[in-house]
Amino acid sequence: MASSHPAPKQGSIGRRTSIAVSWLILWRAISRVLGIGTTIVLARLLVPADFGIVAMAMSVEGAIQTFALFPVHDALMRRREREAHLYDTAFTIQAARAIGVAILLAIGAPFAADWFHEPRLLPLVLVLAISSAANGFENIGMVDLHREMRFDVDVKISVLPSLLQLLVTLGVAWFTHSYWALLAGLTVRRFTRVGMTYAFLPMRPRFSLAGWRDLIGFSTWLAIIGIVSTVWERIDTFVVGPIFGPTGLGLYTLAAQVGRLPMTDLLEPAFAAMFASFASTERSGAAGSGMRRSLLVAGALVMLLAPITLVLSAEAAHFVTLLLGAKWAATVPLIQVMAWMCLFAPLGFVGRSALLASGRVRSVFLIVVAATLVRTVLVVLAGRSGALGLVIWADVAAIAFEGLVFAIYLGIHTDGAGRFLAGTLRMAVALGLATLALRGLGWGWHDAAPPPGDVLGSGIMGRGAAALLALARSGMLVCAIYGASLLAGWWLCGRPDGAERLIGATLAEMLPARLRRGKVALTDTKLAETAPIGLPPSTTPAPIEAPDTRPPA
Repeated sequence: MASSHPAPKQGSIGRRTSIAVSWLILWRAISRVLGIGTTIVLARLLVPADFGIVAMAMSVEGAIQTFALFPVHDALMRRREREAHLYDTAFTIQAARAIGVAILLAIGAPFAADWFHEPRLLPLVLVLAISSAANGFENIGMVDLHREMRFDVDVKISVLPSLLQLLVTLGVAWFTHSYWALLAGLTVRRFTRVGMTYAFLPMRPRFSLAGWRDLIGFSTWLAIIGIVSTVWERIDTFVVGPIFGPTGLGLYTLAAQVGRLPMTDLLEPAFAAMFASFASTERSGAAGSGMRRSLLVAGALVMLLAPITLVLSAEAAHFVTLLLGAKWAATVPLIQVMAWMCLFAPLGFVGRSALLASGRVRSVFLIVVAATLVRTVLVVLAGRSGALGLVIWADVAAIAFEGLVFAIYLGIHTDGAGRFLAGTLRMAVALGLATLALRGLGWGWHDAAPPPGDVLGSGIMGRGAAALLALARSGMLVCAIYGASLLAGWWLCGRPDGAERLIGATLAEMLPARLRRGKVALTDTKLAETAPIGLPPSTTPAPIEAPDTRPPA
């Protein structure tokens, strides 16, 4: 039966994609500002144990959610026709799954409290069960917004729930200084978002299972990858929680949030664009044509993240002073190690998107399974040692293992291994010189931020200003030495077609059209090799698709 839903708007795919990407970037910026602002305030109103106990509850919910995964949204997005009975079936499955998850959460709440040795976990999980059930009744018409790349409407639907979450969370935390503030804000956001989807969208789905045969068999491999990914993402919480308690888990959680900022703020927003780029290249060229650029893109992202990673690790004490406050000083050595995870993360991000776009889902599954087994073993062994720092090292080792496996696979199946290794060596030399400069000046890797000088004062504002100055000082030094060394190494090697040239092409694309017509030193090579990061080698941007994503832990 043909659908009565409105057809997608016609027009330039490139223009629609540009608008969609702009809205995604805008919403990402808004959400990150709200998130970081909330974290800064809550870090001063709550204690590490509060964050830890909520992390326990969220991990229990996340584990059950993913094991009950059924990707009805992806199934609808990949169908050519919009059939009303399939939308109704997808809504019914979505609602039934949410109710089932809520029931499992309610049943499993006592067992979760016993596993983590934390009786306060029981009421938290029960409240999460209620809000989780509400999530399942979100208007299935949201799928059409994503099919048509109407992310402007999606942002409008998301703004009010996020603002209410912020106000409720901060308000409850201010008056109660309790971990319930985090859960109160989350519950309000979930219920409000469901209501907003019906206020903005005309679709009114009905309960029906008429099209279940068309949806039930979709993408078995992706569903299995999602289940394995749950083990990857949650194993650290289920190990750290029982051994180190709510306080230890709270320190671990906040250290991970700060240490992974380059990943969450730079890599994750680029993932959809990278997938669209590789998928577009695959559709317009021979099989595997998208993979041929993957190592080049990965090398460019590693080069861009390397100086950020170095500054974050070296100045972790000042980041903690600026973002969290003095009572979180125990997270400083954890962030110093966690930051290096960002150096290997691009390999996993790019490798996964390239292989999925080329249809090699089974290969992704095998690599994810291998990486998950390695991370499980390392984290469990590190947890048994009783040292939280060793758990962080296990995390970094696991993400490095996954990234290197993806890089080896792409190196075997493409011809870009030599250029990737050469670029990585030049990057390592430049990063080493910047590290030696920081060490020589004694500017980094302190266990605690030194007190500000007399001019700045010893209060909160003085410590914050001193932290900002230290970050700016180290950042400028690292960028100057790293950038000059990298460019000099590339020039001495004969300006090869590598990651540096790709970065130059990307930067050139950001210039105004009048300047872009001039000659740019880094872009005098084939378009197929130097298309900007995240865009296909064509004059029209590729439409954003919805891959099965899993950000590295």
